[in-house]
Amino acid sequence: MQKPPLIMGLSQTLSVMLSATALLPVGARAANPADLQTFLATGTCLNCDLRGADLRYQNLTGTVLRGSDLSGANFFQAQLMNADLTRTNLTRANFSMANMEGTVLNLADMTYSTLLGTNLTRASLVSTVLNNAYLEDTLLINAVLTEADMQQTKIVSADFTGANLCGAHLSYGDYRIGCP
Repeated sequence: MQKPPLIMGLSQTLSVMLSATALLPVGARAANPADLQTFLATGTCLNCDLRGADLRYQNLTGTVLRGSDLSGANFFQAQLMNADLTRTNLTRANFSMANMEGTVLNLADMTYSTLLGTNLTRASLVSTVLNNAYLEDTLLINAVLTEADMQQTKIVSADFTGANLCGAHLSYGDYRIGCP
């Protein structure tokens, strides 16, 4: 018995979708809807699952996301001034054109993140991992990057005026000039 064309089409589509899902890494999924709702309502979410969250254009000034998983999140043109992102997983996150002035990113993992035109003036990135991150036209004026891991970080015309890079691990050595 032959299936009607519509059902055959849906069946094939479902098969392709299931095959594509099988190719996703184990554990890859989207943000926990309850965590996202809590965060957007209160501005605070500790140890939350916000993987892949779309936070483009959001005003997230002063928010607290300590210990949260924000891997793959999109912060394009978001306002994140004075936010607390201590110990967050920000791998593969997009911070293009985001304003993160005064934000605390201590011990955060920003591996493979994009910081294109990002303002990190006076931000604290103590022991932050920036391996393979992409920084272009990024402002790091008076930022604190002590002990930051910046191996293989792609840096194109970033402004480090007044930044503290003591003990930062760069691709070609550690930064010690002017350190106590």
